Amino acid sequence: MIVLWILLGLLIVLIVICAVLILMNLRCRPVPDLSAPEKIRGTRWESYSDVLQKGIASIRAMPWEDVWLTNHSGQHLHGRVLRGGGDKAVLLSHGYRSSGENDFCGIVEYYRERGFTILMIDQRGHGQSEGRQLTFGVRERWDMVCWICWAAENLQGELWLHGVSMGAVSLLMALPLCPDAPIRGVIADSVYDNVRELLIYQAGRKYRLPKFPVAQIVTLEGRLLMGKDFVKLHASQCAVASGIPVRLICGTQARTVPPCMATSFVRGKNAQCIFIDGGRHAMCWLKSPKAYEKALEYYIYGK
Repeated sequence: MIVLWILLGLLIVLIVICAVLILMNLRCRPVPDLSAPEKIRGTRWESYSDVLQKGIASIRAMPWEDVWLTNHSGQHLHGRVLRGGGDKAVLLSHGYRSSGENDFCGIVEYYRERGFTILMIDQRGHGQSEGRQLTFGVRERWDMVCWICWAAENLQGELWLHGVSMGAVSLLMALPLCPDAPIRGVIADSVYDNVRELLIYQAGRKYRLPKFPVAQIVTLEGRLLMGKDFVKLHASQCAVASGIPVRLICGTQARTVPPCMATSFVRGKNAQCIFIDGGRHAMCWLKSPKAYEKALEYYIYGK
């Protein structure tokens, strides 16, 4: 009997721990300013401090136009447009607890130099966009539908989508929801496939929690907090269903998401994956701008 009470107590503690971790992950928090050396000292970005400082300053100096729209939940979302002189437009969607400036430092310059009109958005709960809860793409995908429709109506030329981590997943999950949008292709950097699998992986990697019964607890809590789509929604399946070409970019040293998740995408005929040697999660451009640029050149221009 004592053993049963001990096991029950451990189970209750584990449930509480999982609940706290999920709620913490869903809360909005201030986004770090990677242009400030004192903010990134001692972090994984420190070795790129000079590049980030220069690149983010360049982005902030560009002549952006503010854009606002209202999503399906009534939240006001913010974005910025940089007009280009070419026949192409790109929607840039940043990742979890990050920003367009942080995730697209250097990449914005790439698109600007080639005449793209750039729409760089603030995800819900980030920057100037409203929202208090993050869902790793489950609900953010509906925001992407709004942004894709806005871009299709207001930007000229063929439309490309470029996302990093949660930003990429949000875009991919939105594809089947806007089949009439003139999307030419998607660049998905540091992508994951399923939110449930991601959280279970993170619980084991970060906190060394056992897969059983963590998987069952995460599934129940995720469904309660994010709805039934939390379990069944896979970015790879959405990409395949859309038929739109997808170029994956992954770092060989990325550990934030399960490394095997990229294989879920390349099973489809419309997806190819480029690996950046030594790249970490959401830091592939910083690690090797030339390799990243080469991947974009081949995908967008076929050269």
